[in-house]
Amino acid sequence: MKRRGSFLLLLLVTVIAIAACKRAPQPPPAAPAPQRVSNEEVTSIATPTLDIDSDNLLNLAYGAAVVSRTDELNLESSAVNAIDGMSFSAWSSSPGAPEQTLVFALGGLSRIEQLGVTTPDKNQSPAKVRFASSPDGRSWRDVATIEPAGKGTTIRDVTPFEARYLRVETIEPAERYAMLASVHAIGSELRPSERQSFGGCWSINTFAATLVQNGARITGVLGGVKRPTYVDGGVEGRVAKLMWINGPMWGYAAATLTPDGRNISAITIYEEPLNNLGQTWIGSRCDATAERAPRAVSQLTPADYLRRVGHWTMSGIVFDGQDRLLEEPSAGTLDDAVALLRAAPSQRFRLVAREFRNNDPNENLRRTKARVEAVRAALQSRGADLSRIELAPIGSKRDDIDRPSAIQRMLWSRIDLEKR
Repeated sequence: MKRRGSFLLLLLVTVIAIAACKRAPQPPPAAPAPQRVSNEEVTSIATPTLDIDSDNLLNLAYGAAVVSRTDELNLESSAVNAIDGMSFSAWSSSPGAPEQTLVFALGGLSRIEQLGVTTPDKNQSPAKVRFASSPDGRSWRDVATIEPAGKGTTIRDVTPFEARYLRVETIEPAERYAMLASVHAIGSELRPSERQSFGGCWSINTFAATLVQNGARITGVLGGVKRPTYVDGGVEGRVAKLMWINGPMWGYAAATLTPDGRNISAITIYEEPLNNLGQTWIGSRCDATAERAPRAVSQLTPADYLRRVGHWTMSGIVFDGQDRLLEEPSAGTLDDAVALLRAAPSQRFRLVAREFRNNDPNENLRRTKARVEAVRAALQSRGADLSRIELAPIGSKRDDIDRPSAIQRMLWSRIDLEKR
């Protein structure tokens, strides 16, 4: 038993180290069904694919965002990694500075009944974690102090309280580092926040950036003109689902905003949404007339994404709860799709729809069929030549991918335009 515990610890440390070096970890074992952690219970996170955040309101997939943080080891181990819903990533303090403060925003005003943390290693686990709550991000009151069990997930019942923001302090650490794989806030949402636009001038990871939001569609450029990162995607609920290209590299990102729309948080993933995480993006709005405002940089077109990646994810197409196309916010993406089709009159395409967020594969397939048909009708009404487009609603028919977290399932649930 002792030998097995040593092996699991070595495996977890190896996974975290590889992620920090921007290399994809070895494929983890299949994920068990998500399990709720009861009061006073501690569970191991040695299996990287366990969805320990399925009921966690402090989850990027549900609109949570980073407001501020006092320290981090690097942008591969930032405060965003404590709320990304992925047990194989973690926030880490810098060496010799384990006592830090992280402030998060929930996706909406919530009633919290349980608080907790997941720590990846007992040697980097804080002895105590202190929580404070706030309705507005200005006035705070202490609500709980938790003593992590050293490794795994520790959840405690608390006197129920309402909050829009949570402040987390790591205190009395055992070693030189403090690490948190997840910060848990379990309860029920009372009222969602107002939707904010991602468009505007930003300073992200200290670099100037410009995002343009037109309806649900988002395009933009991060960084300078020499080696910019281009993004293309759309907003689904509270989360921006983006493709990105930087030189020969590409991948996906998921971003959220704080309630006032002043701060942005995002995870990035190299290539498909597996476990190969990149740098997080953390930023704040800038004055468009300020010196740091980015210079104009030409955008990539959908054809550029199709040529470089092999597909263009049409995240700017959005649907209602009955999978009916929302025409107005989707118009920009639909118009660009028609322009792409007309610019390549001899090319044949596939419109591939995937959905992984339901437990029933038949329901996933039904929903993708409805969405593909809605997109087909919208393209036809715009005069697109549909004889060159194969419709491929495939639901969740992919067993070769690992999608343990809500944010990964969200990024895999999409419509891609592919070359045939």
